Amino acid sequence: MGKGKTYRWGYIAPDGEFVIDPVFYEAADFHDGLAAVRIEYLRGYIDMSGNFAIPLMFQFAGDFDDGMACVMTDDKWGYIGTDGKYLIDPVFDKAEPLHDGIAMVTVDGKYGFIDRSGRYVAEPVYDFAGEYHDGLARVMAGGVFGYIDRSGNYVIEPVYPWAADFKDGKAIVKSGDRYGCIDTKGNFVIEPTFKSSNDLVENQNGVPVPSPVFHDGLAPCDDGGKFGYINEAGEVVIPAKYSVAEAFHDGLARVKTGANGKWSYIRPDGKPAFKQKFADAKDFHHGIARVMTIVEEDGE
Repeated sequence: MGKGKTYRWGYIAPDGEFVIDPVFYEAADFHDGLAAVRIEYLRGYIDMSGNFAIPLMFQFAGDFDDGMACVMTDDKWGYIGTDGKYLIDPVFDKAEPLHDGIAMVTVDGKYGFIDRSGRYVAEPVYDFAGEYHDGLARVMAGGVFGYIDRSGNYVIEPVYPWAADFKDGKAIVKSGDRYGCIDTKGNFVIEPTFKSSNDLVENQNGVPVPSPVFHDGLAPCDDGGKFGYINEAGEVVIPAKYSVAEAFHDGLARVKTGANGKWSYIRPDGKPAFKQKFADAKDFHHGIARVMTIVEEDGE
């Protein structure tokens, strides 16, 4: 038997030290105090001390949302509580995490929506469905898209050959061979005159342009393909020297230097938070972050 190197996920504290050892093949962020992890072919949930709260017993395990998570066993999906017991039996071909108390599920290739009790708010009759945003979900039936409300009733009739989810009260849709933008009542706020949905977004005609997302008073900024950080006054406070720079969370931001570089963390003054670097890394939340590192394992 010899030692072999492989990648494993674990969790670190703000000082860069592991608080949960890197032993997992996959690991997710913590939600409701639990994180889905995988070892070999099974998934379960650990608590923030690294102890298994729900054993490795699922083919797939999603994030918890307000005390419920979608899981798969025997190729069927259902929903469990934080004690690991089923709240909604595994009867679905596919299930998505709850979103504002409603989840998308599929049965026999058709899409529908259920509430937290497992009751259908929209029967699985659609060829495709998106998530609820602004109280509406896009659905496709008969090759065209429309929008239903949280009771499963059409608010905007299915007449569009293509449609996007709503965002900030607006959705891009295709009418005929052109793209425009509608409001939540189905009225065009931007007439369908654009050849592609990308043209509509890039031209910024009435569509809100995403502004920098500030966390801890700082936001990433792009300076010719290199990234740094600006403050809310628009002043560069951390020079643009990173190939990737993510938003600050819990006072730390993850950055990468070079296309094939490792991830590290910096403080708001731009100085390294600690020396350790990782093959992959995620944001800090509640004083903990999941990271991927190389570990040695016994092999043949």
